[in-house]
Amino acid sequence: MKIKPYQLKIMTVLFFVLLMNGFILTGSVRADKDEALQTAKNYLDSMPFSRTALEELLLFSGYSFEEAEYAVDNSGADWKEMAAQSAAFYLSSTDYSKNGLIRQLESAAEGYTHEEAVYGVEKAGKDVNWFEMAERRAAFYLRSNVFSENGLIRQLESESVGFTHEEAVHGVQSVSQDIDWNEMAVRRAQMFLDSGTFSENGLIHQLESPTVGFTHEQAVYAVGVVGKNVDWNEMAVRKAQDYLRIMTVSRRELIEYLESVSEGFTHDQAVYGADNAGVAWSDMIKVLTENIDNIFPIRGLEETYTYIEPIAYSDMGPETALRTVVIDGKRTVHLFANPDTVHDYVYMNRINSGYLQNFLLTMDITVEDAYPTDQAGCFIGYLNEQAAARNEEVDTQVFLVVDGSGAGFYKKTADSEHGTFTRISDQPLDVYHLMLIRFTGQTYAFINSEYAGQFNDTNTGPSQLVFGNAVYANGESAVCSFDNMLVRKVNN
Repeated sequence: MKIKPYQLKIMTVLFFVLLMNGFILTGSVRADKDEALQTAKNYLDSMPFSRTALEELLLFSGYSFEEAEYAVDNSGADWKEMAAQSAAFYLSSTDYSKNGLIRQLESAAEGYTHEEAVYGVEKAGKDVNWFEMAERRAAFYLRSNVFSENGLIRQLESESVGFTHEEAVHGVQSVSQDIDWNEMAVRRAQMFLDSGTFSENGLIHQLESPTVGFTHEQAVYAVGVVGKNVDWNEMAVRKAQDYLRIMTVSRRELIEYLESVSEGFTHDQAVYGADNAGVAWSDMIKVLTENIDNIFPIRGLEETYTYIEPIAYSDMGPETALRTVVIDGKRTVHLFANPDTVHDYVYMNRINSGYLQNFLLTMDITVEDAYPTDQAGCFIGYLNEQAAARNEEVDTQVFLVVDGSGAGFYKKTADSEHGTFTRISDQPLDVYHLMLIRFTGQTYAFINSEYAGQFNDTNTGPSQLVFGNAVYANGESAVCSFDNMLVRKVNN
């Protein structure tokens, strides 16, 4: 193994330190300033040091601060010349850029000032061809790693290496005649596959990303070569399992993640991945639906009744929000159906079924008229009972919204004035048979007996169920009817 210059220097320094420590420990007279000065000169005779490095070495050798400082101040060393000798020491066997060598001399390991380092590199490097240095460093990197042409240029001109752009380009071009960049792309693609999970498109994007730097043609070639031995469906399964280990998602959400731009799986691959990731979606639904009486025993069934809150008008300003307020002693809900409006319309039906934490709700929602826009249409959800009773704006509200484009979850939190919307169904239906199952903060939604998604509302307190139709800023209203309603709760 080749010993690098700085390693040789460290070994030599340690030898002198051990030697001097041995002398100090066995000597009969305590080290004084003159002895420290002689030790400093001995060190400087063996190799170049910066003022800082020499002082630290003397302290490490057992001298006091005053003795070390005296020795350094009176050593007669020309620190700029020391820097020049150190620079020559590094250049003797290591490929540095001019800027990289200056930084090395300024580093904590060497301790030269910027002026000393610049002087030292200018003097020691006056006959150095920095372009040839870039060539040699480029060849070194290619012997030990896999780079694209652009990636190697960026590596050479990075702050830690320090070649100029012109030097870096020259260095790479000088070695590129012997390099097949397509094969380099193949090797890097295989490295990615050995350590991660990618789709075909995702791997192409990774190879041509700015940090890797292969051309599109090189990336496509590489994936075409390594992809002959890859089952992309199984890759989708592995990526689906990765998602399921870190988050709770529905089948539909998982498919959307897999076929997103960032992942790049085809729709068929994403479906295969979700369906073969080890989650038995259909079995889970079957277990839930066949054990409703056990999960929510019939003794927990309560008589439910509703009443209509009057539709009231209030000027709430331009922001979009969901709010819980109390009007004339009756709790109601505000929803901005149009973010551009300065008005808000109020609507509300309340299911008075007592305090609910863990509950089952089933109902049929018949859509007669709803605009095809997010967060505007017919809705059902629940409110924090305790916060609402105190006339406070609730920290969290969760709504299942049915509009002309399908259905989705809408969540408004205290730190998000506008809330978030997660679509769970892109197929508009005339009738939604809805089942909601909630276990202390986690709600599972089923539409027409199919698992549609789940939502964590973080609310551990009792809740009240609400449902209703949105009223738009132009005075029109979404129209839905809510039939065959059933509410069961677990006695809390």
